[in-house]
Amino acid sequence: MDEVRIYSRSLSASEITALINE
Repeated sequence: MDEVRIYSRSLSASEITALINE
């Protein structure tokens, strides 16, 4: 299940990046 946690962290980072880009 570690992959799921890493994937979730990736999504969070992507959301933050998207907010910064906007």
